[in-house]
Formats: sequence, C-alpha cells, structure tokens
Amino acid sequence: MTRIKHRPRSGTKPTIAIVLQGLQVGGMERCAIQLATCAISAGHDARLILYDAPSTRSEAEYDSGDIPVTFVPRTHGIDCTLPVRLARVFRSWNVDIVHARNNVAGFYSAVALRLLHDPPPLVLTLDTFPGPGTAKARLASRWASRRATNVSSVSAELSNRLVQSGWLTQCDTVWNGVDTRSFSPQGPPYKLKERLGLPETTMVVGHLARLETNKRQCDLIEAFGRVTAAKNGMALAIAGDGPDREETETAARHAKNVFSLGIVHDAAGFLRSIDIFVLCSDDEGCPRALLEAMACEKPIVATAVGGIPEIVGDCGLLVLPRRPDLLAQAIRKLCYSNELRGQLGRAARRRVLESFTL
Repeated sequence: MTRIKHRPRSGTKPTIAIVLQGLQVGGMERCAIQLATCAISAGHDARLILYDAPSTRSEAEYDSGDIPVTFVPRTHGIDCTLPVRLARVFRSWNVDIVHARNNVAGFYSAVALRLLHDPPPLVLTLDTFPGPGTAKARLASRWASRRATNVSSVSAELSNRLVQSGWLTQCDTVWNGVDTRSFSPQGPPYKLKERLGLPETTMVVGHLARLETNKRQCDLIEAFGRVTAAKNGMALAIAGDGPDREETETAARHAKNVFSLGIVHDAAGFLRSIDIFVLCSDDEGCPRALLEAMACEKPIVATAVGGIPEIVGDCGLLVLPRRPDLLAQAIRKLCYSNELRGQLGRAARRRVLESFTL
C-alpha cells in the first residue's frame, strides 16, 4: 500500500473528523450534527466527511450550519479508491481523531488510516444493526473493529447483538443523549392544532421518525383507526421524511383525522404540542425521537424492541411489534386517563434527566 505521511497537529485545538454516509433524515445524522456542534462549542475543530450523499442546507434539523463538510463520493460496490481519498482528507486536515458512524464508515476509515504513517485513533459507533450482510461484510467489520481504539453502539441490546452475531469483536455502550433545555415541557408554542384546523379539545397522538418500513407507520395508522372507532375528538400527526413518505401520505389521506406533516423544523415544539407519543418500530437502537418526547414530558407507547425497554423502563406502555391491536389498546388506555398520562410523562422526563442528557 502507498502510505501517506501524517504529522501530528502543531496547534492545541484537536481536530475530529466524523465520517458518515450523508445527512439524510434520521437519528444518526442528527446525532452527528449534534456531536460536531457540541465539540466545536467545547473548543475542538469538528468536521464532517460524507461519502454517499452531499450535504444540503434545506432542512433545519439536518443543516450542517457552520460545521465544515467535505463530500468524498463512493462508487457502487467495494470502492478501492475511497480509502485513499479519505486518507488524503485526514492528512490535509491533520486529523487527531476519526469518528466513524456505522460499519461501512468504520471499514473505509480503518483502511484509510492504514495508509498513514502516523495515524490518529479511530472511534467506531454503530447506531443501528447492519442490514442483511454477507460473511465478507461481517469479516470486514470485525477487522475494522480490531483497529479501532473504541467501539460502541447506542444501546446495550445492540452491543450484545453485534458481538453475538459476528459483526464486531467487542462493543461498549454509549447511549444517545438529548439537550434537555431545548427539549422540555416549556418552550415556544407550536400551535399544532391551529395549524391543522383542529379544536383545542382534540387529543393528538404524535409520531416523529424516518418514514420507512422499519418504523411501521402502517401499523400506527391501523391502530389509530381502531382507537377512533371507539373514541371521537382525536387526531394522529405523523412527522418525518423518508423512502415511504408517499405511501404514508396516501394512507393518511384515506384515514380519518390522520395528518402526514413531512419534515417538522421545530421538533421540540411539535413534541410539546402532542398529548401522546407513539413509536412502533420493528427494531431500534436508541431512538432520538423517543428520548426527545420523554424529555418533553410526553407519555410513551412503544414497541418492546432493541434498546427501547431499557430506555423507557416503567415510564411508558410497551407492546409487541407488528400488533396494531395491542398498539390500539395501549393508546386507548392513555386516552381515557389524564392521571396516567401525567404520571408517565413526568416519570419519562425524570428518566431522561437521570440517564440520557447530553
């Protein structure tokens, strides 16, 4: 291999390069932006390297703002040139720490660092379980994890599963954290009911997530229909974007009092304006939207998958995945009890303050 000489930075401000696919709508992307922003506030030089999709500045939640961003495009299949180009960026920035987000970023970053004479340490974080992978993909991830100074995932359940399934050789747990000052019961009003033309007495069930098959918005819409069949004066507000947005919007148009809002720029305001938060995914690591809703003191209904049971504990109602009937029962239970909603909401915020702050 051609090795690219790397010299340590002469200054005192560490440079952190965060490597990820892109800044599409999703929790991992928001975490990367949040991490870089916090690092810069702490006096570090944090930068983003994207390899599948260039940065856009059209959506507030996913706008990199003043964070320096470099796009190093990856070709289809195994891109043998990407590590060389990454290594050149690491060298030109005099990077002190490389933080790779997901197994693909970890593999290419690990190869790139092998090209440097004096490579900086690699930190590898997995936010979700990798998609269906081959034996070669697992081998590549294990190889990269052995070359990382630290390997972690965002939930204990995910850490255990990654090791047991052969993707990683070791894995610590570093939970996601949320800004409990921004995400709190107090804040500027969002006026969701006014925007949707709903009476103030309407009870709003809210959902904020990437619109994709794993998040099971179809189950939520079906469950909500079961609830409204027995109780009037309710609405379902679905916020987010993703590959299933058109399908979700179509289902919403054919359902009563279901609204698909697309991307909501003020996530905290949206969460403050709802009465119940529902997340009914097939699989999760440590979903940011769930933590943000808990921080806003909202009662939770969620599926007992991935890291969710450990996050929610006894601060919400958990059901089996892909069971709209059970989901409807849990939502209905909260609808009929102001006391239970208040109790679970207050407990949820306490739990975030104790264990899931930035």
